[in-house]
Amino acid sequence: MKKVLSFVAGTALLMAMCGMSAFADERTYLDPSTPEKVTIAEAKGDQEVVFANGTPITIVERTDGEEGALVTWEGGSIEVGPNAHVFGGGHDHDGIYKTTSITMEGGKVRNLIGGGLHKSQVETSEVTLIDGEAVSVQGGGASSLFKNCGCDNGTTWYAGDPKDSPCRVEVTEVTIAGGKVSSLVFGGGEGISFTETAGVVVLDGDLSTAPYYAIKIAPGIHHTMGGLKINTNTEVLKADGSVIPGLFAAGEVTGGVHGANRLGGNAVADFTVFGRIAGAAASKYAA
Repeated sequence: MKKVLSFVAGTALLMAMCGMSAFADERTYLDPSTPEKVTIAEAKGDQEVVFANGTPITIVERTDGEEGALVTWEGGSIEVGPNAHVFGGGHDHDGIYKTTSITMEGGKVRNLIGGGLHKSQVETSEVTLIDGEAVSVQGGGASSLFKNCGCDNGTTWYAGDPKDSPCRVEVTEVTIAGGKVSSLVFGGGEGISFTETAGVVVLDGDLSTAPYYAIKIAPGIHHTMGGLKINTNTEVLKADGSVIPGLFAAGEVTGGVHGANRLGGNAVADFTVFGRIAGAAASKYAA
């Protein structure tokens, strides 16, 4: 059965409502470059990391019979062990990769990460698991996965507002069409990274090992525009415009305060201002 999970970061939703983009209007795009394998010395041991650098890659079983995987692309390949971390993006760079693409058809790795590490920007990342095994699959980037990687953001992990994070992916698409994920499937990124819009589609595969959590997304009423008509003294009015003595109202039970629609956040100003007026008017009326 097809299951679709969609996740939208709250900060990204607010930016979209305000007509803002997560990226600068004038973008400097990077050409994809040859994927590379590096070793990052961590306290927990050396970590094997592959950066695809925007080049579409396909991960398959190794041909030498060893555990791990073979990371392939048009014109090349890299052998990795079963604990390798594979990134679709790059590491500590200026500019933006327009797309990244990871397709896994066999083998075993630790992490599939659609974005990049630390300072890295990607417009659209695609991560697809068809066969093989990964501990985790995520569409965004990783802002705090490693230290000792030679960049400033690795020495001191970013700790500010997520929407200002140097580790960014605009749109992610994660598809699980087979294979096995033993820990995590996530449309967003790791650490304090920024993912504007993320989608996860589960078509098939073995997700039986770990506990998984999902949220149901459905339309809901969060503010009502219509209601009782009031005057500036918060007195409730009859249909003919006359005052109903002793009846006061404020907030979402009233209508007409905002016109046809309201600006986001103005409901707070509405009930704060008119609520105070209603309280004072009611107290004066009862005195």
